[in-house]
Amino acid sequence: MSSVKITTNNELDDNYRIKKSIIRYKRSKWVLPIKYHISQKLNVSVIKQAIKVVEEETCVTFNESNKHIRIKRGINFKKHHSSCHSYVGMRRIKKKYLYCFQKMALEIKHKNDTSVTGLNICGNTKTPIIVTSEGTSVLVLWYGKKDDHSFNLTYQEIDDKKN
Repeated sequence: MSSVKITTNNELDDNYRIKKSIIRYKRSKWVLPIKYHISQKLNVSVIKQAIKVVEEETCVTFNESNKHIRIKRGINFKKHHSSCHSYVGMRRIKKKYLYCFQKMALEIKHKNDTSVTGLNICGNTKTPIIVTSEGTSVLVLWYGKKDDHSFNLTYQEIDDKKN
């Protein structure tokens, strides 16, 4: 959809604008006010005028930064070689893969367990884990690698004996 409107005389209507979403991906929502930085080689007043129009016509607010925005979300208006453009958003953070081995996090062993290592649980697990044991005891081992590692364990005994 175009953000301009053509009048009946085949001229551009300068007053016509379509509101666009600042959310392209729901997981990357903007936090208001949006920080922005304008480099010295640009016409600052024109960019500030455009930002003012956006603020007046939407609920989006902006906050100017004195420094180039590197870590947090924001907009950097800058001149680069022969073009003028802006970097919007934030740098992509590389995924960290989680490998789960014996003696790494939470390990559950029980009497009916036929595996060598038991049940190893790493990461944030919220789905219920059902352990079927031939005995009445289950061994839970915790190997927290760092001070801020922790776990929360709740359990419920299920009596599956038939009367």
